Amino acid sequence: MDYLYSDIIGIVHIHLQTERNLYDMRKNKITTCLVTFVTISLIIAAGCKKKPEIQPEFRGVWLHTGLFSPQKEKAVRQMDSLFTLYQESGINNLFCYNSAPGENSFTWDYLQTLIDEGNKKNIRIHPIFYPGYTVNLEKEIVDHPHWLIRGMDGQYEPHFNIANPEVREYWIDRIKATFKYDIAGIHLGLLLQQRDDGCFECNIVLNGREG
Repeated sequence: MDYLYSDIIGIVHIHLQTERNLYDMRKNKITTCLVTFVTISLIIAAGCKKKPEIQPEFRGVWLHTGLFSPQKEKAVRQMDSLFTLYQESGINNLFCYNSAPGENSFTWDYLQTLIDEGNKKNIRIHPIFYPGYTVNLEKEIVDHPHWLIRGMDGQYEPHFNIANPEVREYWIDRIKATFKYDIAGIHLGLLLQQRDDGCFECNIVLNGREG
């Protein structure tokens, strides 16, 4: 009986071990299939992912209206010649003074012409605005005296007070007028008011109260 019992136990043990081995084999096979599936999926996803386009290096210079003739045809030729030199030098952005409507004496659309000629050379245009620039004091004392900064002695300064909501609205309207053009952006300069000694911040501290 003892031998028979031992044989039965041995047979059961072998059977259980065989079942365990089969289970491990199935488990390993399933795991292998899952790993293979995930790996293939990642490879396919990586292959389908669009590679980011390499953007050209941003290179820009400032541009003044004084470089061009008041006559449009001649100005266009000057732009073509100058922009060709810029393109050969790798310049692809221009920050343009007095380019917005009403900011220059040209009788033709200066900003649109800049954009048209710039596009031919892959050069983008950025109008410049400078809210802190010197204004015509005598004219503005008559037209908008409350827009002007006043000094500690009460004297008017030849600068708009950009803390005044009306002044801000004025500049917002001027900037928005350029949005109908295909510009690359805008550039803000002289946000603070310059004194004769060249100090920008000092003028805000000394003369920055509203009139």
